[in-house]
Amino acid sequence: MEFIEVDYDKGQIDCPFCGKTTYETSFKDGEEPTLTKCSHVLLIATAEGLEYCSRKVSKKQLQEKANEEGWEAAIKQLDYPKAVCVASYVPAPSFFGLYIAYAPQKVMEEMVFLNLPGPEQPNAKMSGGELLHGFLCDIYNSTTEVRTQVDKLCLKWNIQYRQTKSKR
Repeated sequence: MEFIEVDYDKGQIDCPFCGKTTYETSFKDGEEPTLTKCSHVLLIATAEGLEYCSRKVSKKQLQEKANEEGWEAAIKQLDYPKAVCVASYVPAPSFFGLYIAYAPQKVMEEMVFLNLPGPEQPNAKMSGGELLHGFLCDIYNSTTEVRTQVDKLCLKWNIQYRQTKSKR
């Protein structure tokens, strides 16, 4: 992930991919800055904590790493090679930090969950959705090579398999 530091005195941070203003302040006493996310925002963090975190980012792991090594180190360890993190720091003596990480592809917030286990065998009374559910569960439970490819596709399409208790 590329890190770009911007001058805090600028008072504004724009998304490097779509240009939307995601942080703005007027520097007037008592006036809170405005944080607005666009569809490219992965996370927004400050010295006070995580303001926003996309479902694409493991919030728990990120916060644990930030507690150990700070936000900059935690954000740098994220596996988004083409992403950009814009950092801005209040001048001394505060050095208050603001970090906004952006992904070049739009971050989808909608998530599809596929419950495991799926139906074991197709039958004539199943709907199209039930047939598709069984088919996708069978693919998920196949060989390691296929499973690796399925995991990559799940990330791309925002699909998550989850284990549920069997109703037997």
